[in-house]
Amino acid sequence: EELEGGKQTANHQLVDQLYTTRRLVQTVSLIIQEMDRFSSLTHTLEDKSKIIVLITQYIKTHLQQEITLQEVADTFYISSNYLSRLFKEVSSMSFTEFVLYEKTELAIVMMKNGKSLTEISEKLGYLNLSSFTRMFKKVRGASPSRYLDSV
Repeated sequence: EELEGGKQTANHQLVDQLYTTRRLVQTVSLIIQEMDRFSSLTHTLEDKSKIIVLITQYIKTHLQQEITLQEVADTFYISSNYLSRLFKEVSSMSFTEFVLYEKTELAIVMMKNGKSLTEISEKLGYLNLSSFTRMFKKVRGASPSRYLDSV
């Protein structure tokens, strides 16, 4: 069933076909065809943007833990491939680029609030200060301390 204009409607042709099938294989085949048809419906850019807004909010609230594409896809009940394509299409940035950029944004705020780089790297889930510094330099083009001096 689909929601259309606030009221539920059913694909009556499909329902009729399901009732007339004589074998389970035929029933399963019809259901799979309908699922394929449904999943191939294209969302509008507005719909896609709404999904990405929800996902970016989720990411921003979970920056202090490891965030994987698969975990976020599972959370939003979509495939990781679709999430990856959708993210790039709507935000012009890959999922990973966005996560790393947001982690550096949080790190900059923490540095401005007087937190040590070691403390920041631990809070953001990095194994050590050197991996945090490498990531920061890759994303921002300068080490954390140099970046802060230039701001």
